[in-house]
Amino acid sequence: MISVIIVNYNTLELTSACISSIIEQVKSEQYEIVVVDNASTNCDPLVLKKNFPSIKLICNDTNIGFSEGNNIGIAAAAGDEILLLNSDTVLLDDALRITSATLKQSQNVGIVTCRLIFPDGKVQHNCQPFPSFLKWLLEWTRFFKFLTKKFKSTFLQGRFFDYNAPGSPDWVWGTYFHFKREILLCFSNSKLPNDFFMYVEDMQWCYVFRKKGWIVKYEPGTSVVHLMGQSNGERDNRIKENLDIFLRKYYTPINRWLLRIAGW
Repeated sequence: MISVIIVNYNTLELTSACISSIIEQVKSEQYEIVVVDNASTNCDPLVLKKNFPSIKLICNDTNIGFSEGNNIGIAAAAGDEILLLNSDTVLLDDALRITSATLKQSQNVGIVTCRLIFPDGKVQHNCQPFPSFLKWLLEWTRFFKFLTKKFKSTFLQGRFFDYNAPGSPDWVWGTYFHFKREILLCFSNSKLPNDFFMYVEDMQWCYVFRKKGWIVKYEPGTSVVHLMGQSNGERDNRIKENLDIFLRKYYTPINRWLLRIAGW
């Protein structure tokens, strides 16, 4: 079974649309929906349970953030596969079936994401590289223009990634984050790290998973609409702060120094 975890914070309408799209589109997989409300202030989360009686609803007393909110949902989930799904997403087809099949392709595949698009169909760059001075240098010097399309897709990733073909990016956004429950054994207490209240946590998760030998996969066979930015406020400062914490935790001093020069 697949447990779909949705963290809700003041996004009642978006979350309702997300849940509706799951119920309407997912036909071939056994699944459950777990909604974790992070102490929403502009809506009554019980409305979700009233409108969608089949969901599991967990109401927190305080806003504990994205990472810990997902951990609360995972603890209440029954599935052997977990899908972390942003509240501001809408499924267009049976995405769970498609990404679950990709997840089962190999024992080493631990995380799968799919194509994320804006409402107008434009592709979002959700397949990203880990911070790298060399990758920054190739872009800054414009040397990437002399590289093959395939090399840019597999090495530089981000805007160069081929979103029309399967691939294995360094890390993927937590917007659609489908993984095997067993990979949580990589972490203490089998919980996702909650170093960050919000942002950069998905990079950290993938970094640790990959260090433990798990493969991150991108599946182009299904698309999910992501209303990017509508569920979050100002984020730039928090991203910079969290990225600095990430680099100090996992990168050597010389690598951190080079990345500061690059202004990563």
